[in-house]
Amino acid sequence: MVRDFLPKVSAASLRKMHKKEENPKAQRRLLACIQRKDGKTIAEIADAMNEPPSTVTDWLRRIKADGLDGLYDIKNKGADCKLDKRQLNSLVKDLDASPAEVGLGAGAWTMPLVRMHIKKKFGVEYHVRSVWDLVLRLGFSRVKPRPHDIRGASPQKAAWYKKKARERNKICVREGRIIVSLDEMHMSLKSIVQYGWHRKKARGANRAKQITVDITGKRPGRATLIGLIGDGGVGHFEFHDAGNIANVREFLLNAHKELGDMLIYTDNASYHSEKMFEELYEETNGGIMVEFLPEYTPELASIELQWREIKRYLANKFFDTIEEMQDAVIDGLRRGIIKIVKVQDFMIV
Repeated sequence: MVRDFLPKVSAASLRKMHKKEENPKAQRRLLACIQRKDGKTIAEIADAMNEPPSTVTDWLRRIKADGLDGLYDIKNKGADCKLDKRQLNSLVKDLDASPAEVGLGAGAWTMPLVRMHIKKKFGVEYHVRSVWDLVLRLGFSRVKPRPHDIRGASPQKAAWYKKKARERNKICVREGRIIVSLDEMHMSLKSIVQYGWHRKKARGANRAKQITVDITGKRPGRATLIGLIGDGGVGHFEFHDAGNIANVREFLLNAHKELGDMLIYTDNASYHSEKMFEELYEETNGGIMVEFLPEYTPELASIELQWREIKRYLANKFFDTIEEMQDAVIDGLRRGIIKIVKVQDFMIV
């Protein structure tokens, strides 16, 4: 009965507790308690709080039995770990290495692979979900490795390059130059579909249909976006029909008119020829200078991150013509919807 519910606690004191409580779950349970003290039925409380009556009943029954301590969840400590300390240390060393290095011949660890490795090495059977929890507790997380070309610069060479670049940048800034990163992105009307938030599918007879997005199908059209970015949100972008020396040359002259003298960091693409940059240096009275990144090191090109931002912006957007897509990108950059990413530290003076 209602009068038997927390007889030693008043509704007024429950309201004071509700105002001070910071735990969201405890807040809702206190609200249910307040309504119960006010004489409402289980059905009325459930309807007001949009909760199943069984849930409200469980809350109130537990609070009635345990007192106000029942407002809070009791954390389940879970079962004891099946591996001892020595085995856990050995597993950590194996996970720090690649599967190939421990004789499994795979490129990256997956939960089924870790489960199989534990069973094979320690003779212990784990459920895949339990393996997930174990790996998290050991300090690992699920990440997507960035590809690194083995022909690229070693960490030591990259560090040396960055040190020299900082020294070079200081001189260029004193000369009134800005430091920028240059690259091109080839784009087509191929649809980019990305994860998004959608209403959770219902169960049973009212199960929702598979979530879909409409696409335009394969359409002709291809363009090259040439861009450069610098510190402090500096950016200049143009679409051209292709990536070639003539288009890059035109782009750089336009960028020089807008941004002034610059030192450009770029890769060794065929349309970034030394001869072209020598001609641009003479044509702009030394206004355009270039420094080439070590070969096969896209991780040193700050503007590579800019292309990711543009692809995110285009995800789940579909266009009938390449011109529509170009207009959307330029408009997004102009209005700041597509943010200009920060350049790497070695480019900042």
